[in-house]
Amino acid sequence: MEKFISSGRKGNIRTKADLGNNFYCDAEIDNCELVAVNFGHGVFLELTQVEARDHCKKKEELLEAKVSALTEEICGAKAEVRYVLEGVRELNQMAAEPEAKKKNIFNF
Repeated sequence: MEKFISSGRKGNIRTKADLGNNFYCDAEIDNCELVAVNFGHGVFLELTQVEARDHCKKKEELLEAKVSALTEEICGAKAEVRYVLEGVRELNQMAAEPEAKKKNIFNF
């Protein structure tokens, strides 16, 4: 959107339109002042270029916050799994790390 806004072009732009399954066709846009933005669940809204850019920035911030929250949750789950595995090893009196088997290149 930044490049599109900075170009200042308002009319007749040639582009490619995705018809689905990576099948593209040539397209020409007559009026570029309004942009259709997908808000999810099949809801589209026509916004100006600046409004669409602002919406994209807000959506990006929300998604980044969600990613960081999920990353923390995943790290917590991995730590719990590691803690349980260490407890099982201790109960079974196993070595902390399994010894790597040495391979002899002459044994087929």
